[in-house]
Amino acid sequence: MPTRSFRHAARTVGAAAFVFGALVAQPGPALANGRFPAANQLVIFPRAPENLVLRATFGILFSHDAGKTWDWVCERAVGYGGIEDPALGVVGARTVLAGTFEGLGVSQDLGCSWRFVEGEPKSDVFIDVTARSVDPRSALALTSTYLGDDAGASLYASRLFATADEGATWHRHGVALPAYALAETVDGAPSDPARLYASAARADRSAGLFYASRDDGQTFTETLIQLAPSERAPFIAAVDPVNADRVYVRTGGGPRSRLLVTDDGGRTFREVFAGAPLLGFALSADGSRIWVGNSDGLYTATRPDLAFTKRSNVSIQCLAHAGGILYACSAESSGFIVGASRDDGATFEPLLHLSTVRAPLDCPANTSAAVCSLEWPALREQLGIPDDAGADGGRGAASSNDEGGCSVSFGSFGSFGSLGPLGSRTLGGGIPAGAASLFTLAAAAVARRARRASRQRAERKSS
Repeated sequence: MPTRSFRHAARTVGAAAFVFGALVAQPGPALANGRFPAANQLVIFPRAPENLVLRATFGILFSHDAGKTWDWVCERAVGYGGIEDPALGVVGARTVLAGTFEGLGVSQDLGCSWRFVEGEPKSDVFIDVTARSVDPRSALALTSTYLGDDAGASLYASRLFATADEGATWHRHGVALPAYALAETVDGAPSDPARLYASAARADRSAGLFYASRDDGQTFTETLIQLAPSERAPFIAAVDPVNADRVYVRTGGGPRSRLLVTDDGGRTFREVFAGAPLLGFALSADGSRIWVGNSDGLYTATRPDLAFTKRSNVSIQCLAHAGGILYACSAESSGFIVGASRDDGATFEPLLHLSTVRAPLDCPANTSAAVCSLEWPALREQLGIPDDAGADGGRGAASSNDEGGCSVSFGSFGSFGSLGPLGSRTLGGGIPAGAASLFTLAAAAVARRARRASRQRAERKSS
């Protein structure tokens, strides 16, 4: 999908966020899972761009008005918890997918009712999900489930599942990846329905693996990607929307990332960007402009030259693009948790602050999300949401910076400075400049936890 941010990149920072939070949090309690509150993946419904889904370290936020207001759904409603950040995807106009360590979560009513997919994929560890342009009702999900060891080498079931009815039913799709492949990401080419790509790492981390299929997953061609000693794996960022042979891939796992591009469908790669760990990537609808972001700022380039120039100093944790708007996840020290830019990323209008998160999504009492009302008082206190938010628990209009600056305080997490129009800022405290790089030092911990969960399930089944 052209507006996709780094799904797996964002997912793997979960454990590292704990380390980062210890460095940047102001005095006061952390959230129940011990992590500093942050957002790290934004997904936009292609057929309904006013519907945004935001993954945060304290659950999932839904906006039905292009980011003006955000309603909360707790982790327990979806079926995950702890430091896990599930890979999110959307399909159709109302279905949200969550790839978790416990299975594939599906909500077909924009976040109220959740269920895990039954049948063959029930016990798999789901690593990635993506919508398919071949049909607005279709999507793919990628698993990587521990099978056991063979002569000291770990083996995994890395396979694809597909839906053609907006997540109602799922079936095996194509062939499995080799058992030595620890799968990471999957994506399709918008301009060629038969073209699929996947990325993985050898289980021993000796090399990255890139898989290309020209027959909708019936066969795959494998290409090795050499990794630096500090790099863990390659991750697909996006496939060009008009050129099925061009794929953007980033490396991750260490203190630095590289952005690679192939123009021949994965046969060869070249490096086009390197820097602090890349946590955001977005393409314009036609693929002519590319944005990448990390703790050092936002960078942009055009498709022909891929010469990246710095556009903003805003620390980036995710990116997405739709309807001519560039969305970014950041931190309150940058002036917003989610912001929108209409000038190519030079300035951002704040759309979300921690203190403007609204009460749990308004759902019927018999749905999964109804349980979130029990957790809301504690979250409200931890995020510094005003006690006088109103009888609707904060469902009033979101605060705006359209008229001059404002001073924003975030409860026990302290003051993060003064915000001016369109996100211009003067910091009142701040995050240590190099602290964000520590996200990557613990990134592998989440992946290891997923594999351990998979292994434990396998051992329970065999006992």
